[in-house]
Amino acid sequence: MEIATSAAGGIVANELSNSIVVRVKRHASYILDRKKNVEDFKKKVEDLKDEREKVGRDVQATVRNEEEIDARVRRWLQRVDEMMNDNAEELKALEDQEKNRCFMSCPNLKSYHKLSKKALEQAAVVSELLQRALQFDRVSYPRDLMLIPRVPSNYYDFQSRSNLLGEIMYALTNPNLKLVGLHGLPGVGKTMLVNVVARKAWEARLFDEVVIAAVTSSPNIRAIQEEIADQLGLRFDNVKKESGRAKLLSQRLSGGKNILVILDDIWEQIDLDDIGISFNDDKNAALVERQGSIIQYIGGSMVENSGGSSPMNISTGRSIILLTSRNYNVLDQMNAEMKFECRVLSREEGMALFANIVGSAALNDPAYSPIANQLVEKCAGLPVAISTIANALKNSSLDVWENASTQLRRSNPTTIDKMDWVYSIIKLSYRMLKNEEAKSLFELCALGGQASNMYLPDLVRYGLGMHLFEDVLTLEQARARVRALVHKLKASSLLLSSNNDEIIKMHDLVHDVSRSIVTKEKQMIIIEDDNHMRDLLHKGKFHNCTAISLPFKDVHHLPSVLECPKLKLLLLFKVKFQLQAPEMFFEKMNDLRVLHLIGMHFPSLPSSFPFLTNLRTLCLDHCKLGEIASIANLKKLDILSFQSSEILQLPNEIGELTELRLLDLSDCSNLEVIPANILSKLSCLEELYMGNSFDRWDVEGNASITELRYLKNLTTLHVHVRDAEILPKDVFPVTLKRYRIFLGDIPWDWLNQHKYSRTLKLKVSTRINLDCGIRTLLRKAEELYVDELNGFRSLLYELDDTGFLDLKNLHVKNNSEIQCISNSIHGISGEAFPLVESLFLHDLINLKRIFQGPVYSVFQKTKSYRSEKM
Repeated sequence: MEIATSAAGGIVANELSNSIVVRVKRHASYILDRKKNVEDFKKKVEDLKDEREKVGRDVQATVRNEEEIDARVRRWLQRVDEMMNDNAEELKALEDQEKNRCFMSCPNLKSYHKLSKKALEQAAVVSELLQRALQFDRVSYPRDLMLIPRVPSNYYDFQSRSNLLGEIMYALTNPNLKLVGLHGLPGVGKTMLVNVVARKAWEARLFDEVVIAAVTSSPNIRAIQEEIADQLGLRFDNVKKESGRAKLLSQRLSGGKNILVILDDIWEQIDLDDIGISFNDDKNAALVERQGSIIQYIGGSMVENSGGSSPMNISTGRSIILLTSRNYNVLDQMNAEMKFECRVLSREEGMALFANIVGSAALNDPAYSPIANQLVEKCAGLPVAISTIANALKNSSLDVWENASTQLRRSNPTTIDKMDWVYSIIKLSYRMLKNEEAKSLFELCALGGQASNMYLPDLVRYGLGMHLFEDVLTLEQARARVRALVHKLKASSLLLSSNNDEIIKMHDLVHDVSRSIVTKEKQMIIIEDDNHMRDLLHKGKFHNCTAISLPFKDVHHLPSVLECPKLKLLLLFKVKFQLQAPEMFFEKMNDLRVLHLIGMHFPSLPSSFPFLTNLRTLCLDHCKLGEIASIANLKKLDILSFQSSEILQLPNEIGELTELRLLDLSDCSNLEVIPANILSKLSCLEELYMGNSFDRWDVEGNASITELRYLKNLTTLHVHVRDAEILPKDVFPVTLKRYRIFLGDIPWDWLNQHKYSRTLKLKVSTRINLDCGIRTLLRKAEELYVDELNGFRSLLYELDDTGFLDLKNLHVKNNSEIQCISNSIHGISGEAFPLVESLFLHDLINLKRIFQGPVYSVFQKTKSYRSEKM
């Protein structure tokens, strides 16, 4: 026992001795290595300063490009700045102490020890910061400019609007608010104002993301969810139920980012939870940290009175909902915590708006000035009315002005209220349109149901089906005609501009007027609900009608037969499979030209379908479809769409529709079978849409990609080919003007398809045969994605020897062979990539340079450039 105790004691003593020696050595090294430790630290600090300057330059560049700084980079910069400031002062103080000698001028060992230890510890911190900087694969990511509304060109910064804008913007900085409301008369400018709020809030970085959705008088929850999801980059994929989509949206909105959600044009109380808009109270109680002085509003624009830093930093997860409504009570019912009123313009502001549009010279003319004063007074201070009548009279003679004034006086009974006046003014602007096709297009927009959600492709398809356009022979010409007519209507303030050229917007007040015009003057019917349907049937209103619209209304039953001998257009839009058409419903619509059904369920098509022998446009979108072979009886069909429908197989009989000019199978993600030799029979096809749809080319019994060769009139093609090796020579027609062609076995993203008209995406592990028509597509492409394209060392010259003259957006990633992007050594000496606005390079491990060789100019218009993991 004594031996064991002695041995144990010896071990403890030995370990204790060793521990003391180690500690003594470590502390002695602080003193002995003092100079080395301090010099090492200073060198690392200089390296950190260089890295801080480099990252800072990159950040400044991303701010100029309106990109969002990565949160990791932001935290790193903050930590570096704090570390540099704090430690600089502390180390200077220690160095000063070190210079002070102790008794008899002996070195101050305590100061040496303290300084050396501090230098060693901070050197480790600096090393960690340097190491983290090396891990940054990027300093920013793009903020999606397209989806954030720009300040409208026709927005005038009047004092009343400037003050209101400032109040709303200030409210958005209140950490305790989560629901803000804006109310006012229709046409007073609520939508325009919240678009300005959205842009300025985003530019000031009050929010990471800003989304806007229109609710309208007949809310479509699915449409609202999709509009918000598109702006957030959220995909619902196979989530069909609204409740499931609401859950996904809620998770996305509560995911830690600062988000402003604007719901525009709410007519009655809606449950935000049904949409998926719900924020935790804890997150909405986040604090707002002021950095520098508060934002000031001068003339409606935001300025800072110090530095260039962001005026405030809102902590993680703070989100606000901004609602607009005609009705104050609706905002009250929805528990808006702060409510603002958008008032009418003062008389002076109204005259200024009128003068801005027609020109001040006209108002200085004594012949015109009295009429202008009279008209502005009749507009009751509503900007939409003033803009509409002013645009109608702009550049017109005095006779036209006097005639407009006379027409308004004639519709002026003593009992008329000011909103009736506004309706009269908008109707007058419609009647003053000199182009009958523009009037017809305006009437079609009235039938769409939602003022903010008409689609240009639909208008093209309706117009062609109804033969509205003179001297139009092709779909391409029809699209150009519709764009020109839309431009005319926008110039007359009867339509609004939007960020997406494919979406046609109409002010809700103008939409009300347009519905009044078509229902009272044009023998068109918009069905509101089941009672309205029964009343119309009882009064025999359908017998002479030319168009019927049931746009997502509260209708649950259709009559067994609808006798409409003069009917040309029928729109039935319902939410997912809530309505079925009786078997003989279509029997007495023999002259029907356009039929667009949304959200219907057809196990088989109604037996009355073959009676529609004059049908030109048939759209069965978002439908659940079973047996549809009887479509083959509709021999005059020009346009056939199954967009976003649940359909497993196209019937062989589709091949009998030899007059077909457009076939839309977009987003038919369940479509697995297109029988062989159907597409090749559709020789008149001008447009074929198969994005996010059928991709089982050349599988036994299915269509072959070679069938595209027989479509000699094809100008538009959206298609995905998983195996690029099956592509034969010249498979893609040279006639293509618009295309989205994706090659490669990955689930390509089909979103944002409206920004570029010609997109090519390539992911091919083997060298691709450019002679299949790809070379021509590359030369014309506006957007190009190159992912893992092997066998090429450069893009310019090897993929296109003309310089990619039309390209605007270029993504190149995951390639070990590419050594440069532009190689002009072999002969290109002119421009290269002259229109490219954004360039993205990722994981190109052997890339040595962007361009090589003599080129006159390269990437002259590039605004956004990112490279990652090079």
